[in-house]
Amino acid sequence: MQERLGRGEYNAATTRVLHFKYNPEAELAREARDARVAELESENEALRENLGRLEAAAAQVGGAARHAWAQRPCQRQMARCCSSTACP
Repeated sequence: MQERLGRGEYNAATTRVLHFKYNPEAELAREARDARVAELESENEALRENLGRLEAAAAQVGGAARHAWAQRPCQRQMARCCSSTACP
């Protein structure tokens, strides 16, 4: 419409533009957008649940590894000693 106005094809002072209160095309676009948002929200929730399970599993594995490492203080001290230059 802006192109036609620029070319002078009609007089903007005497031409009226109607906007539909219920626009079928806009309604379809809104429904498609709402469906996509619902789909993305569902996917987001599934990903958050999966992330929660992975974080819980990592905490269990990490906690077990820290616990095992804490039970071997002699090995930690030996590793420190042998990594230094003072080790024979």
